[in-house]
Amino acid sequence: MTMPLNRIRLWLGVLGLVLLTTLPSFGQDLRGMQLFAPAEVTPYGNGPQPKEGYFFVFDGLMWSIERPDVAVIGNTTTASRIVYNIGDDTNGWTQTNTHDTGAFTTAETDGDRFEIGRVTDRRGWMLGVYRLKSLSQSIVASNVGIVFADDDTWGVPSGGRLEGPVEDGGPNVNLPMITDELFITSKVEHWSVELMFISRSRPFHRGGYMEVFAGVRYMEFDDDMFNIDARVRSTEVAEEDEEPEPAQITAADRARNILADSNWNTSAQNHIIGPQVGVRLFRKRGRLMVSTEGRFFAGFNSQNLHQVGTLGTELLTPVDERGLGEPAQMLTTDFDYVSYLHQWSPAIEIRAEARYQLTRSVSVRAGWTGIWMEGIARASGLVDYSLRQDSVMGLLVDNNRQNVFVHGLTLGIDVNR
Repeated sequence: MTMPLNRIRLWLGVLGLVLLTTLPSFGQDLRGMQLFAPAEVTPYGNGPQPKEGYFFVFDGLMWSIERPDVAVIGNTTTASRIVYNIGDDTNGWTQTNTHDTGAFTTAETDGDRFEIGRVTDRRGWMLGVYRLKSLSQSIVASNVGIVFADDDTWGVPSGGRLEGPVEDGGPNVNLPMITDELFITSKVEHWSVELMFISRSRPFHRGGYMEVFAGVRYMEFDDDMFNIDARVRSTEVAEEDEEPEPAQITAADRARNILADSNWNTSAQNHIIGPQVGVRLFRKRGRLMVSTEGRFFAGFNSQNLHQVGTLGTELLTPVDERGLGEPAQMLTTDFDYVSYLHQWSPAIEIRAEARYQLTRSVSVRAGWTGIWMEGIARASGLVDYSLRQDSVMGLLVDNNRQNVFVHGLTLGIDVNR
């Protein structure tokens, strides 16, 4: 959380500097606004002239963030394995990946948007900031089959990490990976700040105005957490009239989930910066103003990818002296991977708004905003379910380009806009 907070402090400092350097003219503008004077609604010429001087806009947001592409929980190249149960090393059965992230939805979250600026003589500037609250979703599943791509050349003698005996004196064979309970959690954060210069047109022949924007924008889209917790559930039950004791994992329990208990957390942070251009068309009739806006953001995306976790925490304490149903060549394994990538991430933003003038300077407003982004890394698509000779798990760095659509309703108030 340190880096985002530092960026917020930086932008608040920039905003404070802007306000301090313009404070004298800001006071003059406030005195001239006449916030609660009657609204100017009588048409003359091409209608009421657009406001000049300082303006302020606040919008409450109720936006939805598009879910990531559906990702299989397990390896998709090696999508099945022939595995064997304890007591039978001759009759194998086919294990497959049984679950994916399809239960995640395009969900809503709330937030807020602030804009402050100044226009004089049809020229000006605007600073805009919005932030959405963290969007979290969870999935809980039972009896989940997870297939890992197991490197058969690992170890001496050769064999995969997930091989072990199922009969006394028998050979090592592929062991099943069926987790009793699987807990999946996803958390997404998104915010943006922009500084734009404004050029306003003269009134059109039929009324209305156009504003052209040009400036710079910084945006973050952080898939801060895609966490998976795979657990085995003990089948032991306390006898009647006995105090329950902490659950103990038995050999039979372990045989259902040879990597009990395991967890892995993957995150993807997208830091996007670049130039932006836009246009706004607006027209007023009486107290009602309707406006449409479009922006194009040529973003350069610096991606920080991170994965950390542990496979097989229970492997530190073998539960069967014969080693049946347990991997012969693997113990508890920790892993920690980091990757830094760069992508071209353009974005398009569209706004449609209507505002109703209450007084000369104060209006209420409602509208819709949609933002389409390309080249975004989503954490759920980056997990490499592989057990190699020199590493376990990892990041699929080539899966770092997804499209994301963020959109929703806005409701707020503006002063002198």
